[in-house]
Amino acid sequence: MGSRSRQLVCQTVVLGLLCALFLGQTWHASRATSITFDETFFLGTALHTVRDHKLDPRLVAAGVAPVPVILAYLPALAGEQGAERSNLWLGEMGDAQKILRPRMMTAIVFGLPLIITMFLVVDRRCGFLAATLAAGLLSGSPTILASGSLATTDLAFGTASFLAVLATASWLDRPDQTRFVLWAAAIGIAIAAKYSGVFLLPVSGLFLAWKEWALLVGRRYGPISSHDWRRLSVKVLGKYLALLALAAGSCWFCHLLQTSGALKAVPFDQTAEYSPWIKLLGKGPIAEAVMTFAHEWIPRPSPVEGIFFQFQHSGWGHSAYLMGNFSKFGWWYFFPCAFAFKSTPVELAITLFLIGVGIRAAIITRLHPGRIDPLSLTVVVSTVIFCGLMIASPLNLGQRYILPVYPLLILLGIDQLVRKISNRPVVLATIAAGLLAGQVVSSRSVSSDFLVYFNSFCGGTSHGRWLLVDSSLDWGQGLKELKRFQDDHPERLALKYFGTALPQDYGVRAFNVDEAPLDVDSVRYFAISATYLQGDYTLEVDPFHPLRQLEADAKAGESILIYDLEQPDRRKALAASLAKLPDSKTSGEFLRWTSWRE
Repeated sequence: MGSRSRQLVCQTVVLGLLCALFLGQTWHASRATSITFDETFFLGTALHTVRDHKLDPRLVAAGVAPVPVILAYLPALAGEQGAERSNLWLGEMGDAQKILRPRMMTAIVFGLPLIITMFLVVDRRCGFLAATLAAGLLSGSPTILASGSLATTDLAFGTASFLAVLATASWLDRPDQTRFVLWAAAIGIAIAAKYSGVFLLPVSGLFLAWKEWALLVGRRYGPISSHDWRRLSVKVLGKYLALLALAAGSCWFCHLLQTSGALKAVPFDQTAEYSPWIKLLGKGPIAEAVMTFAHEWIPRPSPVEGIFFQFQHSGWGHSAYLMGNFSKFGWWYFFPCAFAFKSTPVELAITLFLIGVGIRAAIITRLHPGRIDPLSLTVVVSTVIFCGLMIASPLNLGQRYILPVYPLLILLGIDQLVRKISNRPVVLATIAAGLLAGQVVSSRSVSSDFLVYFNSFCGGTSHGRWLLVDSSLDWGQGLKELKRFQDDHPERLALKYFGTALPQDYGVRAFNVDEAPLDVDSVRYFAISATYLQGDYTLEVDPFHPLRQLEADAKAGESILIYDLEQPDRRKALAASLAKLPDSKTSGEFLRWTSWRE
């Protein structure tokens, strides 16, 4: 066997081992947690799609891109009997088993391609050791593992946007027609994976303009005339429109070419002030003519409806929590804080290293963009634009929204590290071993529920609920842990649960405090999801403030806290909290589950 063959075998074995470790961890985690909010909705739309043999229109109408459902849910549920659900946000009996196959498909269809692509790209640029390090850090990241163990859109978007960035760099390196088409297709697929993928549109426009300008400068020896500038502008605009058209076609194809009624759903005179139509066109006669034509004559492709919903959602706002504070429109520093709290020490070290490299390149060596290789330049610009849009976003729903940043940081960080110490292989091997060991320690610190990970710099996982809640910590995934607690403590239990799953589906026998007034003397234990305990999603009443001042007597994972009501101070605090709890019948909240009947 030649040296090349031995190298190929070694690469295959290592890559296979990393993929197997990733699948093993996500498989175990997927079976240790209950179904989450988004998974309940996706499962309902997927079952409806299986029954009707066409994509459920409620998916896109809720602002959800369909690629994750098409690739992870539909193959996994092909043998299921599809059924109509009156409310897609309400779980049903049997969901606990039905969700397991889509979760595994998510890890296989979206997780493995991400790890394999990372390995191959870094191996080609930096060698086998660096590729092992990059793929190992990615497959051991709690953020990636959390998304890989759940059947949501986040890992799909992370993988699709990573591939789109690579396609951008490929075209930038050699701008031929084939790569242009692949680039546009990759952008369309990323947007169809999650509508946040629209960040790739300004990225592509910027690089298209810069590349055409660089080619013009390279062909000219004298100053550029105004005529040259006009020709350049027309050429860039034409190519960008062609790119947008191809990307739009790719995106719509991923929506199975479905339409959703008229392009504009309501007539001009019924258009709300917050509508994107008003914000973009105003209210003048031209705007009225355009909106009327769009309402009466043009069908609306499904991607347009999904993206418009997200614009509207931004205008409506959404409940958010950060370090004890509440907001409907978030904070500019939410995602930087979430990144700092939930990234591992290794990921934070890579980030600081890259910041240092960037400062040195920009200030000390005054490195010109034209001297940076296409992949590094693309990763930097894409990351900056994506982070800028996330900081500006009024929707602060969880750290999972910035998942695409992690593969890009790891790729660029390892690439730059190898460039700095490539002539010192022993040092590189030592650093690689240390980084991999640190990543493994971080991921194993949370056992199997990777969603609850917080690094030790901010107090660790046990302190997480004081920093972030919702999908950054508590997404309804703790019912299996609660069942284990109840097996050891069979006394009556009351529950305030933040989730869409049916507790009975996981064997939990509990009284729902939202269903009827609770007599605190009639139950032994009170379990409450961390999101509600911290005051989020309680109509700004924060009813559980008295209970929050007391230390919980037990936990179901880190997402559900349990109080023993035999202790008088717990009973008193709970009674005070329940007195302030909004009535579900008058608050507009629907009852998600009913109490256990003995």
